[in-house]
Amino acid sequence: LVVCTGDRGLCGGFNNFMIKKTEVRVAELKAMGIEAQLVLIGKKGCTYFNRRKDEYNIMATFEMGQAPTTNEAQAISDQLYASFTTGE
Repeated sequence: LVVCTGDRGLCGGFNNFMIKKTEVRVAELKAMGIEAQLVLIGKKGCTYFNRRKDEYNIMATFEMGQAPTTNEAQAISDQLYASFTTGE
């Protein structure tokens, strides 16, 4: 699962919504016997799920700041593409 959150508290409602939806989806997948791997984008999501590493399978984290660059976007897409092509 790719989880995109913000870096600052100004979008607290958005960040909380994304984190809660991720928790629900991971639980749904676990009930079906599928272990979800998380790719976390944004400081709030990275901080939240890194504190709970024993509960979640974190594949990669990306904290990009307020002005993401094309190199950062390329790193994310490379990670996702590599995971897809290897069948993970």
